[in-house]
Amino acid sequence: MGKGNKKKVILNATPLIYLSKTNILKKIVEVFNEIYITEAVYDEVVERGKEIGAEEVYIVVKYIKNGAIKVVENPSATDDFSETYQLGKGESSTILASIDKKCIAIIDDERARKIGEKCDAEVHGTLFLLKLLFLLKKLNRTEVENAIKEMINKGFRLDAHILLIFIEDIKIESYRKR
Repeated sequence: MGKGNKKKVILNATPLIYLSKTNILKKIVEVFNEIYITEAVYDEVVERGKEIGAEEVYIVVKYIKNGAIKVVENPSATDDFSETYQLGKGESSTILASIDKKCIAIIDDERARKIGEKCDAEVHGTLFLLKLLFLLKKLNRTEVENAIKEMINKGFRLDAHILLIFIEDIKIESYRKR
């Protein structure tokens, strides 16, 4: 993914929150030339975040104000999709908007990712972005491991087995780079 070939990405609430809390969002902005969130995700992260004094709100707002993150309307089918698949508005709007905008959806809820894939959306989780940053040499192995530790310390939930596989995969990739 060279400078002329940057991809578009749309973030759901959980990835946006933890990428902001760990300052990894800055690296995502360097890699993707179009980053979107839906109105539902904005409400969940920014509006609710302001109510509880969440640290990431100000980081997200800064990127919205400078145009690095664009807030897009919830697709018209969001409510029906949410009801049909029993997903939250954030996940539903992110899946549908990713299809509309032909971009990668970043959603950490495994069930929502599977539903997105069945709808022909390209859906990945936060670990995908961390590995991408590693492969693009925006983060080294230690930085990836530290980011994961920080995310977990700040409340990010991740299956231990998946985490071990991911860390092992990063180790293998780092040896291949030598």
